[in-house]
Amino acid sequence: MRRYRLTLSEARLRASLPLLADGRTVPDIASRVGYQSVNGYVNAFRKQFCHTPAAHPSRRQLANPVPVAIGARSTRCAGRR
Repeated sequence: MRRYRLTLSEARLRASLPLLADGRTVPDIASRVGYQSVNGYVNAFRKQFCHTPAAHPSRRQLANPVPVAIGARSTRCAGRR
């Protein structure tokens, strides 16, 4: 069951990346990709990418999104909270 949840979370986060690049709002994205709350989406996103959806590079550079790997968590944010 745990692996299923992890896979579902990864799929939802992957589906949210193009929506972020399109400039959609975070609450709209959270709803569209299946999160019950904006906080749930933001927390999952932060856990995976070490920053919030609003701070994601594709939000800052809409014309030239930066590809982001899903699944392999970086150790760079291990000590951050």
